Amino acid sequence: VWSSVVVCSNMAASSFEKNVNFFRGWVCLFITVCSIGIITMRPKSLFYWMYPDCFERTGWPGLVLALLFFSYLALDSLVAFIWRSQFRRPMKSVHVHHWMVCAGILGYLRPSPPRGFFVYLWGEALTACRVLPPVHRWYARSVVFGFRRLLWSYLLLRDVSNFRRIGQSFGLVVAYLPPMCCVVLLGLDCKWWREHSSSLPHIETEPKVTEKDPSEQDVLVICP
Repeated sequence: VWSSVVVCSNMAASSFEKNVNFFRGWVCLFITVCSIGIITMRPKSLFYWMYPDCFERTGWPGLVLALLFFSYLALDSLVAFIWRSQFRRPMKSVHVHHWMVCAGILGYLRPSPPRGFFVYLWGEALTACRVLPPVHRWYARSVVFGFRRLLWSYLLLRDVSNFRRIGQSFGLVVAYLPPMCCVVLLGLDCKWWREHSSSLPHIETEPKVTEKDPSEQDVLVICP
């Protein structure tokens, strides 16, 4: 008879980090769902080469959601800076991500963000996966990583194609931000994918010596 042992290469997370990640997950789940809702109100805005709806202003709902996302990123960076010792992973790439995205939000904020801006927020589905149980979370994040690569490539093509119009509407500096964000996010995703794939739960088998000894019974160790 063989017992299964599921192991993970990551060291255990502190209770502080688990609580922060759980909070991140629920906030990003809300942001992702709302951003999908804004796009589905005008789904043809995704076909930017045919319709100009991606430049349509979203009014106060879009403004409130963008400000909420900005506040979340700023607060998350502050927590990660003050309590750096409580986190296992290096946080430099997280800070780069947060502050670049914050710059993009500020560029599109007034008077309200265009509808096409909220496609970027779909990428927060990766953090939203943190609300799932550990094993389900790992597989869900694997799928989302693939989706994000397609998403950043789509947005890079869209924003380069509309570079002149974005510059006329929001200024030349703001027009450079979306392509830069896409390139940086593609690079960060490669780094984060390596971290993610190294935490792959894998199954090892070993003989069970005796049913009477509880120390030799099936053990389940899940990635935190």
